[in-house]
Amino acid sequence: MEINEQSLEALAAYLKQTLSPNTDERSSAEKTLKQIERNEKYSLLLLTLCDREQISMDIRKAAAIIFKNFIKLNWPSSETSSLITLNDRNQIKQHIIDLMTKSPEQIQKQLSDSISIIGQNDFPDQWPELLGVMCKQLHPPIDFHKVNGVLKTAHSLFKRYRYEAKSDELWTEIAHVLEKFAPSFTEFFKSLMAYIPQQETNATEIKIIFDSLFVITKIFYDLNAQELPDHFDDNKDVYLNNFLLLLAYDNPLLRSDANNTGVLEQVKTEICRIVALFADNYSDDFKPFTQQFASAIWSLLTKLDSSPGYDDLVGTAMRFLSTLAARSHHCAMFQGDETLKTVCEQVILPNLFLREADIEEFEDNPEEYIRKDIEKSDFATRRRAAGDFLQALCIFFEPQVVALYSQYIDSMLQDYIQNPTKNWTKKDISIFLVLALASKGETQKFGITRSSHLISIQAFFISAIYPELQDQDVNRLPLIKADCLKFFTIVRNQLDNELLLRTLPECGRYLLSTNIVTQTYAAHAIERVLLVKQTQNKQQLAITKTDLIPHAQMIFDHLFKILNSDKSYENEYVMRAVMRLSYSLQDGIMPYLNQLMEKLVIILKRTSKNPNKPNFNHYLFETISLLIRTSCTQNPQLVEQFEGILFPVFTPIFSEDVAEFVPYVLQIIGFLLESRTPSTQTNPTTIPDSYRVLFPLILTPSFWDRSGNIPALSRLLQAYIQKAGETIVVEKITTVLGVFQRLVDQSKLHDQEGFHILQSLIIHVPQSYLTNYFRDIFILIFTRLTRAKTQKLIKCIIVLFCYFIAKYGAQELITLIDSIQQNMFSMVCERLFIPHLDKVDREDKKICAIGMTRLLTEAQAITQGPYMNLWVSLLQSLIRLFEVKHEITQDNETEIADIMVALEDTPDYTPAFSRLAFAKKSNIDLFGSEIPDPRVYLAKCLSILTAANPTKFTTMMSNGLVASEQQSIQNHCLLANVQKLQMANSSNTLDIKEKSIHNSNLSLNSNHSRMNVNLQTPALSKLSSNKYNFFTRIGHYFRSLYKRFKSSHTQLTEIDIQILISLTPYTREQIQEWHKRFLCDCPNGFRSRKQFIQTYRQLFPKGDAERFTKHVYRACDLDKSGQVDFREFLIGLGMTSANATPKQKLEWTFKVFDIDGNGYLTRKECCEVIEAIVGLTSNDERVEELAKQRMMKTFDEIDEKNRGQLTMNQFIRGCEKDPLILNLLLPSETTMPSITNTSSIF
Repeated sequence: MEINEQSLEALAAYLKQTLSPNTDERSSAEKTLKQIERNEKYSLLLLTLCDREQISMDIRKAAAIIFKNFIKLNWPSSETSSLITLNDRNQIKQHIIDLMTKSPEQIQKQLSDSISIIGQNDFPDQWPELLGVMCKQLHPPIDFHKVNGVLKTAHSLFKRYRYEAKSDELWTEIAHVLEKFAPSFTEFFKSLMAYIPQQETNATEIKIIFDSLFVITKIFYDLNAQELPDHFDDNKDVYLNNFLLLLAYDNPLLRSDANNTGVLEQVKTEICRIVALFADNYSDDFKPFTQQFASAIWSLLTKLDSSPGYDDLVGTAMRFLSTLAARSHHCAMFQGDETLKTVCEQVILPNLFLREADIEEFEDNPEEYIRKDIEKSDFATRRRAAGDFLQALCIFFEPQVVALYSQYIDSMLQDYIQNPTKNWTKKDISIFLVLALASKGETQKFGITRSSHLISIQAFFISAIYPELQDQDVNRLPLIKADCLKFFTIVRNQLDNELLLRTLPECGRYLLSTNIVTQTYAAHAIERVLLVKQTQNKQQLAITKTDLIPHAQMIFDHLFKILNSDKSYENEYVMRAVMRLSYSLQDGIMPYLNQLMEKLVIILKRTSKNPNKPNFNHYLFETISLLIRTSCTQNPQLVEQFEGILFPVFTPIFSEDVAEFVPYVLQIIGFLLESRTPSTQTNPTTIPDSYRVLFPLILTPSFWDRSGNIPALSRLLQAYIQKAGETIVVEKITTVLGVFQRLVDQSKLHDQEGFHILQSLIIHVPQSYLTNYFRDIFILIFTRLTRAKTQKLIKCIIVLFCYFIAKYGAQELITLIDSIQQNMFSMVCERLFIPHLDKVDREDKKICAIGMTRLLTEAQAITQGPYMNLWVSLLQSLIRLFEVKHEITQDNETEIADIMVALEDTPDYTPAFSRLAFAKKSNIDLFGSEIPDPRVYLAKCLSILTAANPTKFTTMMSNGLVASEQQSIQNHCLLANVQKLQMANSSNTLDIKEKSIHNSNLSLNSNHSRMNVNLQTPALSKLSSNKYNFFTRIGHYFRSLYKRFKSSHTQLTEIDIQILISLTPYTREQIQEWHKRFLCDCPNGFRSRKQFIQTYRQLFPKGDAERFTKHVYRACDLDKSGQVDFREFLIGLGMTSANATPKQKLEWTFKVFDIDGNGYLTRKECCEVIEAIVGLTSNDERVEELAKQRMMKTFDEIDEKNRGQLTMNQFIRGCEKDPLILNLLLPSETTMPSITNTSSIF
């Protein structure tokens, strides 16, 4: 395709047709464009049309939009194949900047977006000249139209710096931008500020100037978000002084109107956002300007009225003040009763009142009101900002603030009681204030988790909330009723069971409210309260099935009344409440089953005509899946009834191709098919004709074209293979294998689904039907592996091979692979099994462990053939698999836990597919109770193998395995109750790598009762001298875990004992005694997280043991494997013994709470130190708040460079300076044992 007049005219004609109101004409043109886009220079033709002034603006705009979309879909992220040739890409990058700067605004925006898309892939490495071209536009003479296009493009390129994770690559790119762009950018900013006085009476010019300033402030934030660069540090006076001028600047030509934000306010909003960033991250550099900006922003706030046009500015300004109030070195500016009173009365309180716009939104746009309120998307609102400011003030001034607002709350509630109709807004503010003041910790999932000791939530609920909910008129003062329901939802975990049970039916009554917000909040309250756990037993729900049954019919009736109404028939909160109530009733749902399915089917029919609410749709199908799962578990014969009810509804969804619903329907059909009673020899069953008719349809290639269908189609096809593998599937076996080939060969996104299908065939279809295809299948797999190797693909291949071994034998796998290429199995072991076996997913670990065990012990080519040299390496890979501390025995707990996660969280949607939690395919365990624990299976198989070859394999293990690996094998033998393998003494047969690490002068006496070690290597010398800096990871009460251990004889390897002697204060005898006790209680050699939690709960029955334990457990787990073995236990125990100094114990505290392990403690992590320790010991909120204030003060004093994080030495120095913090972490032994002292346990 050449760029000539003929081609341009033809393309313009097609573009014109895409704008036609005639559907057929429009579709035909779009189809033609889709065909010609593969031609070279197609994208350049589109760009050329954008530049043709003689062509109508509609066609030019269409060309720009299609160009942008084409670039978005086809611009390569690397040097991979693309519809856009390299020559075309170079031509585009050469001309697009100039074209963008001179184009009209409508086209400029589309081209700017296109540049951003290209830049995300090519900048800076493949487009180094981009910044130079852009900077030219910032130099005189200035054309603001071009400049603003360049600035907007720059912001679109740089804005990702705000949230991108820190990396060397990112820093390199930012440094490049600063070098090339920042100087010109700063000079342009200075010239622009000097230009303002000259043009402030020219309405057109002054607006263009401030349009540029608005984007400049955004770019300034982009470039300073990660770190304060030297360039901006050197020029901060220029920027910050001019920002002060802009905050005070006023011009009637730029002001906002009542509802729309003017460009002047937009600039001021961005400045407030910038100074909040500086105050938070660069407080030392910002300190000289703090008071000036605080005064300027304070003055600004007092001048702004309640017009919606100022909302963003007011909210951002208050967030800046919140940042200052939360910092100990800035909070003094709010100190003093009069200052606090002024702030609370003149800034916070006025912005808490609902405005007419808010009330109108409540009444006229309930969905938007709910989105902002329930879903916490009200970040930009005045009320939210005022609430955040209020909570920031409470960090250092809580008693004063609570006392001040308590007077307002009491007064406003009295006014409301006297005249509710007139003063209802005062109760609204009172409820908001109580929530803001009381909340010390809140999550979307659990509501308030910690509350202030100065506010009694339960007392306020009883006096001010519950009486309101008892009002029999559910439509009176609907906004107040919604407030009360929201209050109940947020504080539900702070109320006792009796109040929850009393309030639940009241919530059910409010489902009858005619106000959409009120009925939605009632449904949300019901759904959330059914998740509350018992105070004493966190595994049990507070409201039980027995509690629900008396109210279930009423609540169901009211919920479906909403779903059948005209205004809110697709209310996702209501459908979610139906799902939650159905789940909570468990088998008590059976009496309601028929009526529920009848109503859900009606809703499904109606919704399928226009499925525009994805969350609602998901919960609708989730509820149907739940009812199938619950009822068919009770009575498997009900499957046929569900099929009779649902299939007539599903048929038109297929025939009309309702794309949003097809993946859901496929999942449910697969679930129903799997739920059918299995065939037996005495009771053979065949699948109904309805499934037989559908089977050819799901094999149609066009059905697999839509990406969103593939996971659901794969799941359904696996169900067919499971239930009809020997009948209708084998009749279409070549077609089924064709689906596998298509997925594995052509789809990186869905190749795992192809492997799932093949695994199902191996499990359920007789081998005779597949034997002739396996060689071609394996060739396809290896070809794909050669062409596009990914970690996901490697894991899929390993799992597939292990299923193959489990069904057909290990030797069969080796023979098949070697038939493709001689000795090819050696490469499979060296490149797949050995390096990657331990990386398989949790649900695949059992089959892989068993498959590898059979490979090691049953395959002659491995045990006595050409691949014997790989035996030890394969065994080591299996040992590593066991050491990845996930449970690899199969049970239903994981499945139930996964479903509960799906219940408690909004589903993670993709545009085309969402997996149904309640229709989830059950994991297949080929061995079940036959092989419950693959570690035991390995030990028994090795025992048989070594018995048949008395010295051969024990010698190989002795010479090839390091001591820890040998010990793992012996632990598995102990677990299996088989005789330990007679390997040679591991201390004499160390692996060469271990010898290099432990290079030492060893002197063994004749009876081996004592070993004298002189460790002289640099590595171990450094480790020994710094052991408290690395291994101080375990707490005081950890010793109590082993108080109850019983004696049991076992043997440690000599090298283990020597390592532990060098790293702990214990003698040989003490180490051996601890090891006996440890293995007695933990025969598998590991202490689980659950055991930790149980022990801490016994030690601290009134404390939050789970929160504290998760940190201790993580810190004890030195190798980050997920479990704690004996060596990790003893090293940690020694590092926190009575011999440890206070400094060493503080080092341990630092390690425990360095949550991300980066060597620093952030403010959040420091607060977690206080909260977890106080929560474990005293659980006194006053102590916690005081300690947190002192910790934040210490943090601010020690954080010398204001980086927002402390090193270990800074943390220790700060704690040692503050007696309160030091006493909290290291209390006197006469008062209570410290969490960092184990002496009292010995």
